Amino acid sequence: KRPLPSTMLITRKMNGEEVDKCKGRLVCGGHCEVYGNDTFAPTPHAISFRTACAVAAKNGLTLESGDITSAFITGGLDEEGVIMRPPKGIKPSPMDIGYDIVKNLDPSRQILIIHKALYGLARSPKLHMAKMRRVLESDGYRSTDAEPCVYVKKLWNEDGTPRMVEQKKPPNFPKDMELPKVQEKHIILIHVDDILAMSRHGGAMDHLVKLLGEHGMTLEVKPISHDKKSFFVGVEMIQSEDKFTVSLGVSGFLSRLAKEILGEPDESWNTKPFQVPMTAKYKNKTHMLVPASEEDRVISAEEFPYRKCIGALLWANVVRPDKCQAVRQLSRFCLKPTKKHVEAAKHLLKYCYNTRDRTINYSGADRQKIPYFRKETTEDLDTAGLNQYTSSFYGGHVYDSATGTWKDAKSMPSQLGQDPPAKGMVRVDDDGLTVDIDPSMGMYNDASFQSTFDYKSVSGHATFFGSAAVDWGSHTQSVVAMSTMEAEIFATTKGTQSLMHVRTLLHELGEISLLNPVVSFEDNKAAKLCLAVPDRRKGAKHFERMLARAHQWVQAKVVNYVYCRTDEMVADVFTKPMEEGLFNKFMKILFNEDNTYEDYE
Repeated sequence: KRPLPSTMLITRKMNGEEVDKCKGRLVCGGHCEVYGNDTFAPTPHAISFRTACAVAAKNGLTLESGDITSAFITGGLDEEGVIMRPPKGIKPSPMDIGYDIVKNLDPSRQILIIHKALYGLARSPKLHMAKMRRVLESDGYRSTDAEPCVYVKKLWNEDGTPRMVEQKKPPNFPKDMELPKVQEKHIILIHVDDILAMSRHGGAMDHLVKLLGEHGMTLEVKPISHDKKSFFVGVEMIQSEDKFTVSLGVSGFLSRLAKEILGEPDESWNTKPFQVPMTAKYKNKTHMLVPASEEDRVISAEEFPYRKCIGALLWANVVRPDKCQAVRQLSRFCLKPTKKHVEAAKHLLKYCYNTRDRTINYSGADRQKIPYFRKETTEDLDTAGLNQYTSSFYGGHVYDSATGTWKDAKSMPSQLGQDPPAKGMVRVDDDGLTVDIDPSMGMYNDASFQSTFDYKSVSGHATFFGSAAVDWGSHTQSVVAMSTMEAEIFATTKGTQSLMHVRTLLHELGEISLLNPVVSFEDNKAAKLCLAVPDRRKGAKHFERMLARAHQWVQAKVVNYVYCRTDEMVADVFTKPMEEGLFNKFMKILFNEDNTYEDYE
């Protein structure tokens, strides 16, 4: 075989703006290797990471992180005879195996035989993850169907009975009420050599240290506390002392990025225009961002690193939904950015620096509600001051989605003779149709009709669990919609596709039941009616295949479509630039920054 090249890499590992450690590593040039087998190795989706953090916050689970030291070289290769040249400056030593064979050879003819999966080989990640799966499954861990990198292990006593433990009581939980005991389980999420573990009373990481140590792997534990930032795959993590709040952010990364591209900040950065990621004027046809014309001068990478800027901000979207719409719009011009595009990118960087400390906060203290259900504060209403009622405190009131108010069931003919909703459910009157929904999880879908330079519409969606958003997206639709109804249906279909992953993962983690459909809010009544009524094709025959799939979701009780007022449509922030007031209103809900929820029990 042809020997592969090699080199020594020396780099600095950053945690935000601080240098965590300096690392040196022997790397093999696997790009020159001819390897016929598949080299795919799974990594967890960002949605799975956020969902796991929301589950930990909801149940008050103890979070712990760890890093496997030199993970790849702990496993052997799947074949013999892989060779490489030694890096420059490395000479054979009399203590090395095979020294007598190569000591008299010309340095250009000396080779090294590879016995371990070195960094740089294309097959190394696959071999490492395959070993991790074998080790974990031998100990009783099982990967979820929704996310192969999330493993769950249920604990049992020596006599074969489930190990039952007490649940932690969230803040403000009635002291005279007791929560039932549940079976203890460990949940871990693996991202190559980084591990995030959670359990009710700790101990999951200690168990992994012992387990992996028996198979030649060293796991360095990094606790997650309330008074100091911890890092997992570059994301800053803080868990409250009572374990019922988990905050995620990228403040150090955004600060370093802005300073690296724009230089040191000055007072002009902290002015009113830079309190939103993109100026609202860009949603108007006269000021809309458009591709470069023949007369426009294209800005080179030496003048402004446009691609680097957009690529870095795309990664920051992992925990910062406020930038999602702006990054989507700017990423369409990476090939030929002009002065106007660069000005918008600089505006976005200054906004990121001003809001660098913003974190998304998952909480178990807010009783797991979606923000659509809130208490009306208008004193003139007969229902002012009422909470949302479940079976225990029903009180004969129903939420009217059209007006956003609570109504007395006695005044509604549809409610006569009906039993109160089941425990944990909320009853909603949706244009005369009464539905009971689970407020612990919900999603919003919206679209901005023909709002781009090529007349394509923009889809936006947000899925909530743990009192904050666990999934969001801003997407330019692939075809030109012919009506607002069509654009809204395209957006809802896109959002529901993403919802399937979150819903399945939460079910496998024991958080929700697949028997209860997830409420999906729509602010377009035509789209809502077309989606909710099976076999309806009026005005939709040209995309009936997509509509047929949406109807299958309704019939399978995956989603339940409910009308939502436009001023409550959280996903609207992902479809177009907004003024500061409305933008901040929706951001507080998405990030769970303010008291945007209330107890419904």
